Amino acid sequence: MEIVNWIQSCGTVGLVIATVIYVLITRKTITEMKFNRTYALPIVYFDVKREESQQMEIVLKNFGPGPAINLRTEFSEEIPNVSNLPMWSQLRFLAPGEELRSIFGRAFEYFKNPENPTKTKITIGYEEWGYSSKLRKRRISYEMDLSGFQKIRFKGKESITETQRKITYNPKNR
Repeated sequence: MEIVNWIQSCGTVGLVIATVIYVLITRKTITEMKFNRTYALPIVYFDVKREESQQMEIVLKNFGPGPAINLRTEFSEEIPNVSNLPMWSQLRFLAPGEELRSIFGRAFEYFKNPENPTKTKITIGYEEWGYSSKLRKRRISYEMDLSGFQKIRFKGKESITETQRKITYNPKNR
């Protein structure tokens, strides 16, 4: 009978330990789910269309699952045709997955002017819904470097595709 009691006691202790571990893992999972469900993550980035126009765009996108509210974007260096637009300081709502795009010129034209900045610090301020019904303020800052695009040589109005065709069909290259 003592062996049976000992086995039952060990089993009970094992079940208690397993239950405590299960509760801790469940609590962590619920916290992560709440965080992921409510955390908005708007990001501003640059994009260069790889088409004939080679347009440079600045993009503001909400990568998070929650809405970003009352967005304000600040640039440390003024970017012509971009930083003075009202969309960067007066945006009330950016839904999950939504993005805004603003074309600010062709790459080859932008980099011809040495006064145009190639680096800027971008700060995005916004509000998001927290665990309660109150809005929480967030600020994200990061450096943006356009010098990588500057190293891509865009010649005149000719597209990269047209240049590749000329190289491919040039009889001297055979």
